Amino acid sequence: FPNKTFPDTETTRSGIFWQDEMVLGESGFTLIPGVRYDYYNMDADLNGVVDIAGFSIESVTEEDISANLGLIYDVTDQVSLFAQYAEGFRPPNFDEANQSFVNLNFNYATVPNPDLKPESSQGIELGIKANLSNAYLSFAVFDNHYDDFIDSQFVGNDGAISLFQDRNIGEARIYGAEFSAIWQISEQWKLHSSVAYARGDDEEADRPLDSVEPLTGVFGIAYNATDDRWGVETALTLVDKKDRVSDESRVTNSGYGVVDLFGHYNFTEKTKLKFGVFNLFNKQYARWANLEGLAATSNSVALAQEAGTEFRVALDIVF
Repeated sequence: FPNKTFPDTETTRSGIFWQDEMVLGESGFTLIPGVRYDYYNMDADLNGVVDIAGFSIESVTEEDISANLGLIYDVTDQVSLFAQYAEGFRPPNFDEANQSFVNLNFNYATVPNPDLKPESSQGIELGIKANLSNAYLSFAVFDNHYDDFIDSQFVGNDGAISLFQDRNIGEARIYGAEFSAIWQISEQWKLHSSVAYARGDDEEADRPLDSVEPLTGVFGIAYNATDDRWGVETALTLVDKKDRVSDESRVTNSGYGVVDLFGHYNFTEKTKLKFGVFNLFNKQYARWANLEGLAATSNSVALAQEAGTEFRVALDIVF
C-alpha cells in the first residue's frame, strides 16, 4: 500500500449447455447426456500494479466445448448405481494468473504467470447411493486425468522471500474414493460421517502432486431438542500423515485429530444464537493446504500452525 499488487480485472464468463434425461422404459436405467460451451475473458488493468521480480501480467481469452454422459440404474426404489464420464474446462482465475502479493511477515510472495493456460480434464466416476427410511449412504470411486493441470509451485527465492507461482503440469492424474453416511437414530439424535481419499501424480515428471489432500475423515453426532429450541453437535476430524511429496526437501505433515463443538439456541423463529468451540483439546497441528510446497527448513512451517482452542459466538436476526 498504496501500490497495487492485485490488478483491477474485469472478468466475463459465458456458457451455454444442453442436457437431457432419458428414462429407458421399465429397465430401471436412466441415461443423462450433456454438452457445454464455455467462453472466458479476463481483462487486466495494469495501471499502478507493482512489478515483482520481472514477472509480467497478461489478459486471457479462452473457449472450449466439453461433454458428459451419466448412467443411473435403480436397483430398488431406495438404492441406485451410477456411472459418469465427464469432461472439464477451467481457465485460470485472475488470482492464479495475475496475482503478485508479498507477505513480509511470513516471508513469501505469489507471482503472476502470463503463460498460464486453461486446465482440461476427463474423468470417470462409479458409485452407489442409498436413501433409506432413516439413513443416507453414498460411496464413489473416481479417476480424473488432466491436461495443463494448474498447480501452485515453489519457484525460487528473491532474497529471503520464497516465491510461489501457479504453473501448468502437462499431464496429471488424481484418483481416489469418497464415502458419506447420515443415520437418523431418532427424532433427536443423528450420526454423520464422511471419508475422502485421493492420490495424485504429476505424470509428466513422474512424481507426486503436492496439492492433493491426505486421507481425511469427519465423524459427528448431533442432538436437537424435541421442540427444536436448541441443538448441539460435536465433530471429530481425523487427518492422516502427508509424507508423499514431490521432493525430499519439501515439508511433510504428521497426522492429527481435532474435536469441535458447536450448537445453537433459538430465542424466536427469527432470532438465533450460535456458538462454537473449535479445537476443543488445544491440539497443535497444521492444515496441509498451509504447508503445501514449503521447504522443510522454511521459517513459514512454524507460522503455518493453526490456532489453539477458539471460541466463536454469533447472533442471527432475520427481518
